[in-house]
Amino acid sequence: MSVRLKGRELQLTPSQFRVLSHLARNHNRIVPKQELAALARLEPEASAGSDGALYECLSQIRKKLGSQRDLLLTIRGHGYRLASRVES
Repeated sequence: MSVRLKGRELQLTPSQFRVLSHLARNHNRIVPKQELAALARLEPEASAGSDGALYECLSQIRKKLGSQRDLLLTIRGHGYRLASRVES
């Protein structure tokens, strides 16, 4: 699965794609951690009892965003949001 960001194609795993596309569809609001965690945990190797899957997923998305990593904002104590829309 892939998305395009400023003309660059980013290859994503299914859980990364689900999380990033959910953030893009909801760019106008803060998405609670629990909402995103449910999407990240759908990978077979993800532990259903841990937020680790979400944190790893978000870390990998930021890494793939490269110089645009600041688009993915952590709103401490509330959740996450995108600073700008991402083309899918």
